[in-house]
Amino acid sequence: MSNGHSGAAVSAESARRPIIIHYHFFKNAGTSVDAILQRNFGAGWTSREYPPRSTPNAAGEFLTANPQIAALSSHTLPLPPPDIPDAEILPILFIRHPLDRLKSAYLFERNQRADTEGSRLARQHDLAGYLRARLAVPGDRSCRNFHVQRLAMAEPADNGSEWERALRVFERLPFIGSVEAFDASLAALEAFIKPRFPEFRVFQARENVSRAPSSIEDRVAQLEDELGAETFEIIAAANADDLELYRRALARYTAPSYSPGSGSTSRTRKIANRDEAGAKKAGAARGRESSDADPKAAWEEDKIAALTLRPARGPGLARVFRERDLRFTSGLSLACDNGRAERELLKLGICERFHGVDSSPEAIAEARQNAQGLVHSVLELERLAEQIWRSLKPSGCLWIHDYIGESQFQFDDLRLDIANRILAVLPERYRRDRVHDRILRAIARPKPGALASPFEAVRSADIVPVFSRWFDIEYRHEESAFMGRVCPRGMRANYTETEDGPVIFELLMLIEGLLVEHGILAPHTGQYLMRRKAEPLAGGAPEAEARPLADAEATR
Repeated sequence: MSNGHSGAAVSAESARRPIIIHYHFFKNAGTSVDAILQRNFGAGWTSREYPPRSTPNAAGEFLTANPQIAALSSHTLPLPPPDIPDAEILPILFIRHPLDRLKSAYLFERNQRADTEGSRLARQHDLAGYLRARLAVPGDRSCRNFHVQRLAMAEPADNGSEWERALRVFERLPFIGSVEAFDASLAALEAFIKPRFPEFRVFQARENVSRAPSSIEDRVAQLEDELGAETFEIIAAANADDLELYRRALARYTAPSYSPGSGSTSRTRKIANRDEAGAKKAGAARGRESSDADPKAAWEEDKIAALTLRPARGPGLARVFRERDLRFTSGLSLACDNGRAERELLKLGICERFHGVDSSPEAIAEARQNAQGLVHSVLELERLAEQIWRSLKPSGCLWIHDYIGESQFQFDDLRLDIANRILAVLPERYRRDRVHDRILRAIARPKPGALASPFEAVRSADIVPVFSRWFDIEYRHEESAFMGRVCPRGMRANYTETEDGPVIFELLMLIEGLLVEHGILAPHTGQYLMRRKAEPLAGGAPEAEARPLADAEATR
């Protein structure tokens, strides 16, 4: 069997024909295992791929017709292992850190010349953009709990949730290795196969490696730096189940009996402990342990669903500026939040520097605790418009992206009637508020005193009329009329967990868009690119000379 020959010696303990099937979920370690199988079995090893919607019977028919094959590898063969009379199937697969796998997959797709959707997206985006784009593709599981989905295929879809099915298969399969404990896994693999193939030997093989080796801790830390905290949290939450499977696979090889040395044991245990904490944090988003969902996990889950559903479909600041070839030396950002939009403009070369203004976290926390004093919206709009008008250079522009609906959310009767009639026909599973663990049954005007601040959205309906006195609107995009109430934040993931959910969401978005387009309902959200008027219109004339906010060319 060794030295590349195919005459594999089979153990006399079993009269059944043993066949190894390597479920090759990814490259690197998976390709290294293929090299080990090929060297051990020679012509008795082969690799085959199968079209989508294939069943395990496809491999069963091939192996029955080719009795000389002792080992089969495949990226696309689905579980469960095929049932072949008089044959003993030895399924093997390896679990890899899911976030590290995504970086490797991105590099592979970016470098290959294939005309696939994944390869095109990898060439068009950096890693963060690629991952967000793939998460937004309906039904694309390459970047969302990939391992869990592949394992769950081994059981019927009606046999429990995807996680429950995957976990049962994980516990049932006779061999699952860990890429991050590869040496210990290979030793266990040899012990698993040798009773059927006594001459089987493992060896060190590094095939198809796209990056220089480093510790998993370093790679995950580098990944977080590369993606940024927000995208990293979204990707981690989208792969919470895979992170838990990874932890369980790694834990099998942290015992001294599996480890080739004490150093390896210490390192793998350290990885396991770190990722156990991460998996527990992200795993709360699964919402299966209890109906009392962790609000933070629910928000993370909601953000992931928003990437797929795209409830806000405006082009955004960066795209509008790029399409008009607008570039600025300096910018002032009012209510900059965490500065993500500003960093994007800097990265794209649209603006050379920014000055951001926002309330500090301490001030926000204190104001919420006191339930007063936190100004979410501006009361003196005219004063603000005047100061921005004075601060801008003649070639400067203003970008506004804000809620422009009824002030303090005092929705008109028609909007409430349409929203509530739509809500009434939606199945209850689409009306569950995961953050507060309740069912949304009706939409009403909030009492102004019940808002987070007495100034919240206090003059939202006046934003466009007031600023239009001082600025000309060069570009506008207006949307949203009832979806923010029928499907607010905290409820969007309801639509991504059923087969029909995304279609229902699209129909609701279409209805909303038509109502706004034909003037039946006024929009709730507006994006505006404005240019400074030479002189303000009547009713917006300058008051006493004001101290400029900044000598800025762009502000938002």
